[in-house]
Amino acid sequence: YAEELIENINSVIDVKELDYVIVNHLEPDHSGSLPEIVKNAPNVKIVGTNRAIDMVKSFFHLDQETISVRDGSSLDIGGKTLRFIEAPWLHWPETMFTYLVEDKILFPCDAFGSFGALGNKIFDDEVDLELFFSESKRYFATIVSKYSKFVLRAIEKVKNLGIDIEIIAPSHGPVYRKNPIKIVELFERWSRDVPEKRVVIVYGSMYGNTKKIAEVLEENINSEGIDTAVHDISYGDISFILRDLLNAPAVIFGCPTYDGNIFPPLRHLVNLLEIKRLQRKIIGLFGTYAWGGNALSQLKKILVEMGHEVIEPIVSVKGAPTIDDLEKIKSLAKKIASRVLNKVS
Repeated sequence: YAEELIENINSVIDVKELDYVIVNHLEPDHSGSLPEIVKNAPNVKIVGTNRAIDMVKSFFHLDQETISVRDGSSLDIGGKTLRFIEAPWLHWPETMFTYLVEDKILFPCDAFGSFGALGNKIFDDEVDLELFFSESKRYFATIVSKYSKFVLRAIEKVKNLGIDIEIIAPSHGPVYRKNPIKIVELFERWSRDVPEKRVVIVYGSMYGNTKKIAEVLEENINSEGIDTAVHDISYGDISFILRDLLNAPAVIFGCPTYDGNIFPPLRHLVNLLEIKRLQRKIIGLFGTYAWGGNALSQLKKILVEMGHEVIEPIVSVKGAPTIDDLEKIKSLAKKIASRVLNKVS
């Protein structure tokens, strides 16, 4: 998008007249146009944290004047003042926020961001905010959740600065001008893992038997007044599963046996639970097999070692579920529901 960016800059000011380019974050979706900016504005100075400047050199090998800024330092750009706030590990180590003092605008980079295309409408009072809040949660779960403690530190740092913020302009998603604090509150809630009254059911089903059990689980958990989010992992986008797992106290995995092992897409999801550092969950397990049901014992061992709590009964079904199997499933649903209600009460 370098060419489009240059065109947009030229629509406001001749790009050759640029004095500074502020680098809040070096991930290439943010910084990939730097070589073209330098090519078109040979006198521009690159501004960033020490780590950012080092990464500029390693990523792009640019022989360009740089300015390393420290936490709390400012830059006068001619009637306007930029104040820099280091916010490491959101979600790379070099990240910083930039605050435009006179206009009270915070540019927080990837913090408070969202998935979703904006089109020609970029402000929170121009878009479907409920849609974007859902997309922000999906963004948080997939991009930021591993760094939740750093989100909380950054929020606390900005609060302690006592700066007046009228607009929050993340690098992804809407610009918040009507109610800028709302998105901050949501990121704080997600970071603190405030429990929501929801059970996530994730299953794989090669021949339909595991799916039948998942449907019985969903019905019984809903009957206890608890919301469910149900995903067939063979067809679902894993980012939506991670979104629903965020702040959900409990997840129930339905795992068919695959060549004597855990169903591979479920194994991948369990790996992501650890990588993304999603908080300790209440876990239910059920699954199906034809002749050797080793998958559930393997899955339980992995989840317990990760620090999750696996609830009994673990329901292992040979072939299609019997009436007795379904009674065990109903018992599992009741136990999970009771634990979730205790969590959110």
